[in-house]
Amino acid sequence: MITRKPYLFVVMGIVASSAVYGASASDVVRKAQAANAHVSYRGEKAACVVVGGRAVCSQMQITHLKPDMTRTQYYSPKMLAGVVVVQRGSNVWRYAPRQKAWERLHSAASAPPDGDIDVALSNYSVRLLGSEKAVGRDAYVVMATPKRAGESVVRLWIDKQSYLTLRTQVEKPSGEIMSSSSFSSIVVNPSGISPSAFAVTTNEEAVPTVGSLDFCVAEPRYLPEGYKPVGQTKGKVSGHLCVHLQFSNGVNTISLFERCSKGNAKALKVPGRLTNVLTWTSHEVLFTLIGDLPRSELQKIADSTGVIRD
Repeated sequence: MITRKPYLFVVMGIVASSAVYGASASDVVRKAQAANAHVSYRGEKAACVVVGGRAVCSQMQITHLKPDMTRTQYYSPKMLAGVVVVQRGSNVWRYAPRQKAWERLHSAASAPPDGDIDVALSNYSVRLLGSEKAVGRDAYVVMATPKRAGESVVRLWIDKQSYLTLRTQVEKPSGEIMSSSSFSSIVVNPSGISPSAFAVTTNEEAVPTVGSLDFCVAEPRYLPEGYKPVGQTKGKVSGHLCVHLQFSNGVNTISLFERCSKGNAKALKVPGRLTNVLTWTSHEVLFTLIGDLPRSELQKIADSTGVIRD
């Protein structure tokens, strides 16, 4: 399942003065947002999210060829081992090792792939904390603090030379870590990255369309202040056609997954101590809502989600 990349958190505004650190903080973040268009790299990366008080981590190798080709291969956890995601511009494919086939994902994005910096500027106050080492490289440390209560705080480590985001950490206002990602190794502008590394070489399934879905898509009528729709992806999950809707305030993202579910109309809530998840069924559609927001806010989104009849 495609999820938005960890470096999407770089889209934010800076309010700190540059006098102490010798660099404009706002320029640092804007350059970080645009870094992929100007820098190629290859690296190993780990990403973790805390669910139900337990950290669930994935290991991956990322190869990026500027301006817009990225290949991500997952090694763990077991359910993701062997999965490959290739992005070329706005086109995305996923390789499923069990089926030994590529699936082209249909995506309708309403925001830039790395987020909307203007939205982030209106929702977060961000400051430059200083400098630290990250994966052996000198990095700016940036903290984004939400202007509204209940939202998560984000820390970023941005490479001073390439402006790539080397590490991220998302925290509850209380300081508890909710998710993190970090390169364990990275080579910036390596030689030998060929466009052939981003080829889709085996059987390819058709792109799912709205007409091919076996359910009616639903959208929430309520979103927390500052959030707006930023993308929609269609694909297969465990053999089921699935729609993934995303809503963002420029830094934080809410995901709503939908797929057909016959019967079982009773809503099911799956609690998570740090990451909140709601699951329910309605009109024979199974919904899963995930977001780093108070459960009361997620429940409002869930209660407002109505089926769209095409």
